[in-house]
Amino acid sequence: MIVHVTSLLEGGGQVERIQVSGAGAPYVGFAVRVPSNASGRWLMLYANSVRETFARLEGRIEADRVTWDSVTPGSHS
Repeated sequence: MIVHVTSLLEGGGQVERIQVSGAGAPYVGFAVRVPSNASGRWLMLYANSVRETFARLEGRIEADRVTWDSVTPGSHS
């Protein structure tokens, strides 16, 4: 597994690329995470080589844990 994370706008968010190699084509995922206007909340747009469409997730930070919930229209959390 290879994970590459880069900061955006001097800490204003992150871009992440993940690749998992194995039998067949590798799994590749791409995410952009930025803080939301709401305190302690984040927004993430994520796509991968399996789904090939972007999913929208909202995250909340609680102590040492971040929880992400899908808010993509037509999806289930």
